[in-house]
Amino acid sequence: MTWLKNKKKIFLAGGINETNVKRAISQVAPDVIDLSSAVEKTSEDGTFHGKDPEKIRTIVTMVHDWWKDFIMQNKKYGEYGGQYVEESMMSVLA
Repeated sequence: MTWLKNKKKIFLAGGINETNVKRAISQVAPDVIDLSSAVEKTSEDGTFHGKDPEKIRTIVTMVHDWWKDFIMQNKKYGEYGGQYVEESMMSVLA
């Protein structure tokens, strides 16, 4: 798997949230998406209260749904046309 060692990873960051995540992954096809500020829980006065599990769940579900649609349309993924197996995806919602 030499090709895997030579592949450069694309990290997408900056303003990615539930309103633009599907468009972002469609246009950029990143390996990683940084959602840090998009999933923060803050009060009206701007006080940080940690990460919001519901925001995380919403965006992860949107990405997962986009990925399933992509696979069904293309019937393959990756440079070598790997087969989609849902159980192989990490579940962050568990």
